[in-house]
Amino acid sequence: SEVRHHRDVPWCPFTTQDLSALLRIGEQLYFSSPEFEALIEWELVALDAERQAQAAAEQAPSAIQRQAAGISDEQQASYRRQVAVADGALRSVGLFFPQMAEMERIERSLNWLADVCERLQQRALTSDLLVRLMEQAARLDIDERLEPCVQLAAIKRDVDEWSQAASDIIDSRQPIDLREVAKLLEKGRNMDVVPVSYQTLRGLQQTALDLQARTDKLVERTEVQELVQRPNYEETVALASACTAFGRFEPSNFARLRAALAKSDEWGAEVMSMFVPVLEPAMPPQVQLDVQLEAVQYRLRRALGLAAIDGPQPEAQGNADLYCVCLRPEEGLMIECEHCREWYHAQCLNLSQ
Repeated sequence: SEVRHHRDVPWCPFTTQDLSALLRIGEQLYFSSPEFEALIEWELVALDAERQAQAAAEQAPSAIQRQAAGISDEQQASYRRQVAVADGALRSVGLFFPQMAEMERIERSLNWLADVCERLQQRALTSDLLVRLMEQAARLDIDERLEPCVQLAAIKRDVDEWSQAASDIIDSRQPIDLREVAKLLEKGRNMDVVPVSYQTLRGLQQTALDLQARTDKLVERTEVQELVQRPNYEETVALASACTAFGRFEPSNFARLRAALAKSDEWGAEVMSMFVPVLEPAMPPQVQLDVQLEAVQYRLRRALGLAAIDGPQPEAQGNADLYCVCLRPEEGLMIECEHCREWYHAQCLNLSQ
């Protein structure tokens, strides 16, 4: 009666061995009973379910090999139906069968292989998914020699090797080599799985490229003729600060800008010295003015020489009068400032008329 009661609940603690033991005891009795007849019928059903499960288990290696090869034909579909029928037969008996776990493992293994083959074909893998798939294969006890498992293992080795090379660059504080980084990123793009640290390394490369582009633009502007179109001090200092903060890359030609900053600092000192008194109290007013103008003109010439960065230098002008911020003689269209009464080249002021 206890066995019949458990037959109607989802999980039964009795096995076919328990059922057979009860039948052996019943055979020794001198009378029959409805319970004894029911147990005989129940045993026949259980043995039939076990035979179905055994037949499905014997064909499992061949079916798994075919699924690993990516074969999804009618034969595979028929076998899947056979496994489902055998599993249903075991569960409908109402006893506990060890074959239940085997039927579930076979079905999950076939599904796992079908999923992996499709993802490998479509290159739809991520680093996290790769780890999960390999963990699932270990739990299902899938043969590592199957082609999908071999491919996953090879991909995992490539990803680990790439990630180690990327970590050596990312974690180091040494200057990065853009050519080496570009080769490693190209290799990462062509892999079946994009490594987790790919975006981090890509960010380092982008920062270095941005610094190089900013440097190239500033250096290009140092070669123009017009002083007002050359780089200003603030943006050059900002670029130097950005390179220092990054600390992993110094753009080519940056030495020229660093030298320009040094010259600019010296130039600033020269400008500040223009405001230091250079007059003697005993000088007549007109003489004082001439001395002051001569000192200012000298320092402006000095400042112009310091501000130039490997650009065109003013030619010797002799005793010609010098005008404008460029301290050159009169040339082309000239414009007089109504405030300071100084004459300026229209070209230096970026004016066309």
